[in-house]
Amino acid sequence: MLQINIELQEAATGILGAAPKAAQLRPQIEKELPYFDLSQLDKLVTYARAMTFAQTNYLGASTRSEQLPALIERGVAARELLLSDATALAHRGLLDGKKLTELKGSVGYLNLASDLGVLVTILRERWTDIANRTAIQPSELDDAERLFGEITEAVAARNAQPAKVASAGEERQRAFTLAIAAYDSVRRAVNYLRWPQGDADKYAPTLFANRGSRSSAHKDEPVQPIASPAQPNNPVVPQIATTPIAPGMPGASPFVDS
Repeated sequence: MLQINIELQEAATGILGAAPKAAQLRPQIEKELPYFDLSQLDKLVTYARAMTFAQTNYLGASTRSEQLPALIERGVAARELLLSDATALAHRGLLDGKKLTELKGSVGYLNLASDLGVLVTILRERWTDIANRTAIQPSELDDAERLFGEITEAVAARNAQPAKVASAGEERQRAFTLAIAAYDSVRRAVNYLRWPQGDADKYAPTLFANRGSRSSAHKDEPVQPIASPAQPNNPVVPQIATTPIAPGMPGASPFVDS
């Protein structure tokens, strides 16, 4: 599968915008490129939408839930409330204090959930005897019981998140590969057909046009100086003009024109 090297939403938008324009060339592609897989062109919109859907699922799986911290905060408060009254009732002999010593404490999500479940069970078992001797309301026991279930489920969901992220990431990469491979195939066909006109980008532009690195690199490339002609290995030494010497004088030629 292809490595994701572009924002998926940006890529999907580019493909969705180009698909109707590229489709205008379908008859020409079918006629002049008989071996081209037309399904690559016909499925561009489907592939782009699938890529967007996969991206949304991936982001959802990757986002850490804010539910658990809020549940823990409520759970700690509920545990303290129930334990305070249960301890007072145990001192009066209305509850089995030994069961309270078996509580796991509020450190740890599942320990907290377990304590809520145990406290609710202890208080409900003796409710007939303690109903008129405690400030705890039946609705508070119901709330604590719900918190027990919600915290347990939230912890399970958090523990399962890495596997969900991995699965969603694989689906996203697969959708990206299908969409980009199909679009690249269409672009090659369009470039071949529209090369003489020089307007291939009108029908299937590159998805990386807004990155700017490639175009600016060419624009700012320094112009190479034109090399001067090579000098010969044995340079010609210019002749120095001399003044002729009169015959008979030192340095004059011994031969005299007659």
